[in-house]
Amino acid sequence: MLSAAALLWIGYRAVVEREQAATLVATRRAGEGAALLIAALTRDMRGAQQMVLSSADRDGLTARPPVDLLHPIASAFARYPYLDAFFSWRDVPAEESPVFYTRAERAPVWLSAQDHQQLFPVIVSSNGTMASRLLPRVQQDLAEGRRFSIFDMELGGTRYQIVTLLSYADTLRERPSAIFGFMVSLQWAREHYFKDLVAQAARIEAGESAIDFAIVDQAGQSVVGVTRVTANVPGAERRFPLVFFDPVTVAADPPSDLSIASWRAIATAQHDPTLAAADSGARRTLALATVMTLVLTAGVWLSLQAARTGARLADMRADFISAVTHELKTPISNMRAIHETLASGRTTLETSREYGAMGIREATRLSRLVDNLLAYARITDVADAYSFEPVMLETVVDRSLQEFEPHLTHEGFELHVELPEDLPPVKADPTALGLMLNNLVDNAIRYSRGTHWLQIAAHRENATVVLEVSDRGMGIPEGEIERVTRKFFRGSLSNAGGSGLGLAIVDRIVADHSGTLVIRSIVGQGTTVAVTLPVAAETSGRARRASQT
Repeated sequence: MLSAAALLWIGYRAVVEREQAATLVATRRAGEGAALLIAALTRDMRGAQQMVLSSADRDGLTARPPVDLLHPIASAFARYPYLDAFFSWRDVPAEESPVFYTRAERAPVWLSAQDHQQLFPVIVSSNGTMASRLLPRVQQDLAEGRRFSIFDMELGGTRYQIVTLLSYADTLRERPSAIFGFMVSLQWAREHYFKDLVAQAARIEAGESAIDFAIVDQAGQSVVGVTRVTANVPGAERRFPLVFFDPVTVAADPPSDLSIASWRAIATAQHDPTLAAADSGARRTLALATVMTLVLTAGVWLSLQAARTGARLADMRADFISAVTHELKTPISNMRAIHETLASGRTTLETSREYGAMGIREATRLSRLVDNLLAYARITDVADAYSFEPVMLETVVDRSLQEFEPHLTHEGFELHVELPEDLPPVKADPTALGLMLNNLVDNAIRYSRGTHWLQIAAHRENATVVLEVSDRGMGIPEGEIERVTRKFFRGSLSNAGGSGLGLAIVDRIVADHSGTLVIRSIVGQGTTVAVTLPVAAETSGRARRASQT
């Protein structure tokens, strides 16, 4: 009798402990999901200020003619859906009105059909009514020497959050030179923007656990998702400010006409498989009471391991949502906008050719990103996927330059190729070698700024061939050189998009080819990537001709 009672007590305690452990695991998953959603939201909502405004100011675009801003603004519209309009004003103060840039497919209600022209997927216009509302408020911050002018304003019956970068011609900020800013419709963001981003986060989490996401405003009203759940459901919530800029910008002296609402991101594990397993397992626990202790110990150990792994992957997941998802959408959105413009029939033959060339570049960019994602899975999961043979580097370089010729020509790159005629073939997989060189050339193009210069050179060193790809771009900080070959890592100076896989793929391909990878870089002067590959054992004319074909 005592033995039976002891067995029942052990079984009861095992059931209780298992349910508590399952609840703890589900709660941790919900907390990780909430943290993932907040990380993706804050990165994306601050992206337009940190990447678009700062890049335009650093590259001197704010002081140039308005047409020079078309390309970065079109790219910003494709990448950040919450942006409604941009505006710029040179030679402040001046008699001319500021220039407004709005979306062609989502023009604001205050934009009239007169006095505007459509370039790319962007409408360029001047609007005296809007200028008379915006400029007096911005000039208040110019008079105070502020770096940013950030405020809320109702325009055309719509509430906007307006973020403006203020440029000056002197270090004391006494002589304004230009302004460049953007406008975000808070109503549109509430109805559309958060729903799409939450859906992306839910798709990422769907592979591991059933996490339900919701966003609630400051009044407790649901913005996205259903917030009413049954009692005792594991969940977590995180607060975030409804601002489309870095809150640190106004932390010291917040404007009186800027209302910062505090919203909540909620993640619940109502349908978590761990909870379902605990409920079904409770009915069998009494029959297995003698082994429950071992099962519980194993479950706790696995839970701790899962928690550690989840913590390490949380940042990479957030980077994946904010970087890779947008990188895939950007060329698709650009191609759609280009084809919609062509289909409208409002273009000349010359502009049609230009849009066609732009479409080719965007399609190539999309193809290259998809190839990188597929190639990374192949070379990391299948170690023997290569087919080694003697390969002539000049053939690989020619193919790569042919692929990038539209970009090099469009960006006005000064190209130098230095390959000796007696350069021996290397032992390599031709497809992998081409992917490696494409990633190096793509990085050189992507991270070049003022000086568009590219050099591809090679020379022999004993039983190896050294291939070098050099640029005069922004460079890599010394402390980040060892980390740039990690997957999904993007440097602190990187503001040109990208998935963070390029150098990781290059590093893996070089290692699989028994080679070495050396990166030399100086911030502001450029980067040189040197790849050393072994010479092929067969260097006969027959092998050379076979490699070239």
